Amino acid sequence: MGLSSILSTATQGLQTVETEIEWRTDNVNNATSTTYARRDPVTVSLSGQGVTATITRASDTALQSEYLSASSASSAAGTTSDYFTQISDILGTSTSDSSSTLQTDMDSFTSAWQSFETDTSDSTSETEIVDTGQTLAQDMNSEAQQLQKLGEQASESAADQVTTLNGQLSTLATVNAEIAANPNAATTDPDLLDQRDSLVSDISGVVGVNVVTRSDGSVALYTNNGTVLVDKTAAQFQWNAGTGGTQGYVSLAGKTTSAPGLNAGFSGGTLGATIDFLNPSTSSSNAAVGTLAKAQAQLDNLALQLTGQSSGTFGGAYYDATADRSTDLAGGSSPATAIYAASGSTAAATAAGWDGSALTSFFTIDNGSTTGPTAPTETPSQSLAVNAALVSGSATVKRESATAVVAALTSASRSLSVGGVNVTGQTYSGLAAAIADYQSTSEATASSNSTSLSATTTTLQTRLTNEIGVNTDTEMAQLTVLENDYAANAKVISTVQSMFDTLFAIST
Repeated sequence: MGLSSILSTATQGLQTVETEIEWRTDNVNNATSTTYARRDPVTVSLSGQGVTATITRASDTALQSEYLSASSASSAAGTTSDYFTQISDILGTSTSDSSSTLQTDMDSFTSAWQSFETDTSDSTSETEIVDTGQTLAQDMNSEAQQLQKLGEQASESAADQVTTLNGQLSTLATVNAEIAANPNAATTDPDLLDQRDSLVSDISGVVGVNVVTRSDGSVALYTNNGTVLVDKTAAQFQWNAGTGGTQGYVSLAGKTTSAPGLNAGFSGGTLGATIDFLNPSTSSSNAAVGTLAKAQAQLDNLALQLTGQSSGTFGGAYYDATADRSTDLAGGSSPATAIYAASGSTAAATAAGWDGSALTSFFTIDNGSTTGPTAPTETPSQSLAVNAALVSGSATVKRESATAVVAALTSASRSLSVGGVNVTGQTYSGLAAAIADYQSTSEATASSNSTSLSATTTTLQTRLTNEIGVNTDTEMAQLTVLENDYAANAKVISTVQSMFDTLFAIST
């Protein structure tokens, strides 16, 4: 081999080492990045022409798929856990409390009646009954209104999540187009593939995804049930907020449809969890589905029982005792709003003779109308109140009803079967406790599930990083070898150059 060939080989080797050092240095600089896939140089021999190097971008499709699935499930679980925590905060049913706000209120109300029963001439006890009754009603009103507000906030969050998703899908489609236009992107522009995978990971946090990698390096993206997210072009969606108790839903942007729209296709991720939370069904055995509706139904059922919706409940039959004073409640209508709220039947409410009040009940439910039965503008738990006549003092608590009322309040004969709660043989306080127990247990389960899935996701992310990420020790060791190779090639070039200089000197 002549000196020229030796010089050419050494020069090309030097350039190859320089390129590899650059890639190895990039690896080290990005060692802590979770969106960077390792670049592995591949040395290629060129017979008689020295050596050159290309790179391959590290990947593990199977492990990446597992990670995306876990990430989606973890995001959903975290969102669900957060919603349960907010409901527990509203209802005062945190796992750290021994009793709920409503249970405490109900116990105080019952105690006031028991004190009154021992001495019905005690005006202080009579006032205490009305005051504790108002506290109970007002706390229930507040909780129901806060649940409604939480639902509105969740719907706004769903709209924001859909907007975020649309932006991510559009960006992914653009990156896809760039990758498809450069069939050697994995070698010449691996940053594009990093960006692609990072976008897919972000999208999986919003909704569960299935990924299909095309031969050109671009990806098609679908939801878990096959709804197209990206395939050549990006789908765009819109959130349709529910009104008046109707279901909110996802649909294609600009498309007119009806609930539940595409909701069934959007499972997993923060959006899937929010859709489940807002589901109006109260019958699902999955506590994460219809979470808000279940909590609302539980409060409404308790409110209806307090107003005398059915025979033997506190508001009507037990309180409607014979008046023993001229100022006692007398006459008036039955609680037809409760009948309407339970049956949805205007005819049933009209037949009950409703005229806007229920003077034979201690508690009332008012739908805001004074002209006759109409669709309630508030839920029963939002409008539960102590009879206005008792609050104003134009009527007084019935003395002769005390014993019957105490018996009704302390009788373990109540039942509640709605929104996941199914108990019998309870007092009114026991019903409130059952609601608290359901919510606190659901919160604890959701929190545990979130913690478990988060740990699984972290484990998979670590495994994926170990497979396709950067090991700093390995890279530094390789850099040491490359520096030696660089020095060796440089020495060859220097030696050949010196030999050429000597030959030129001799020839002259």
